[in-house]
Amino acid sequence: MDINEWIKGLTEMDKDEQKNFFEYGLYFFRQFIFRMLSKSKDVNLTHKELEVASRMEKIINISKAEIIVNLLNDAIENINRNINLKILMFSDTLAIGEVLRTNHVRD
Repeated sequence: MDINEWIKGLTEMDKDEQKNFFEYGLYFFRQFIFRMLSKSKDVNLTHKELEVASRMEKIINISKAEIIVNLLNDAIENINRNINLKILMFSDTLAIGEVLRTNHVRD
């Protein structure tokens, strides 16, 4: 999917839908981090979400996940402050891309 189309879809949502989207992302990443730390399969994720989490473990360590969680928290805060979502999403997309490309040593 093209990033511009994805961002356009987000900007067409109302504020509550946007916040729900990011809150779901927070929920997923918290479960993802818990799964990585505990090595437990007993997390509150659906079968499909578990499959995604398993694939993500190959490229996202705990340090990277924490950075992404902070970006998601900031996005929710910025939505509440009426920041331009289009600019925010382009910026956060670049930031997440940078996180995924770098090697964060801490795990």
